[in-house]
Order: sequence, then C-alpha cells, then structure tokens
Amino acid sequence: MPGIYKNILVAIDGSKESEAALSEGIEMAKENQASLILVTVIDTTRVARAKKYRDLLTRNIDEINKRMDAYRKQAEAQNIKNVEVIIEKGSPKKLIPIDIAKRVNADLIICGATGMTPAEQIFLGSVTQQIVTNAECDVLVKRISEE
Repeated sequence: MPGIYKNILVAIDGSKESEAALSEGIEMAKENQASLILVTVIDTTRVARAKKYRDLLTRNIDEINKRMDAYRKQAEAQNIKNVEVIIEKGSPKKLIPIDIAKRVNADLIICGATGMTPAEQIFLGSVTQQIVTNAECDVLVKRISEE
C-alpha cells in the first residue's frame, strides 16, 4: 500500500550526514513506494573566480557524477523503481528548497543536519537551515551520532 509521500528529494553534499540522509531516503521511498530524487548543487557562490576555476569545476563535476551515479545504483539495488539524479550549479540554499523541490513536486525533503564546520555555519549559514525555513513540503533532518 502506497504511503503518504510520493516524491522524496534527498539533498546530498558528500558529507557523512548527507549519506545518512540518503539511507533514510531509500528506506522512506521503499516504505512509501515513492520516487526518489537525489540532488546535489555545486555551490558556485563560494568559489572564487580564479583562472583555474573551469579546470577545477570540470574535475569536481566528474567526481560528483561518479558519486551520484553510485548513489543512484545503491537506491536501485534496494528496489527503488524511480530514481532520478539532479546535479546543478548555483546556490544550494535557493535551488534545493525552492526551485528544485517545486520542479519535482517533492512532498518530502531529507537532508543531513549539517555538512559544514561550526565556523562555516556562523559565517555562511546552513543549507539545512534554509531548506527547513523555505521548503513548502515536509523536511526531515537526519543526524548522525558522534561516537
């Protein structure tokens, strides 16, 4: 029997917290027979416009494509039938909770508690905080235990 969520968006930034969010997303998608949308946004607002920026970005995109493909395969191996991967450039604080969530009709966003250091959170603000504040759907923030 299908659950209450149909389109579950998981925000991934490569941190341990976002990998925990992915695991939670896979379980929630199975329980709800939902589509799973894996999204990562390459934060171009934090990268200086250096001469080697394009080369660095190209290398990072290749790594990100491989990582996201591995996450997609991990979800498909758990019998999630509809898995979509979205990779975009820009501000994750704006794109994830507003643009992408609306575009894919997300009714749940799952993200890690934080992918930044405490100092980065103070000066830059948390993407998770922006998702919780601006999303028009339910948000689940996954924490990992510090053992």
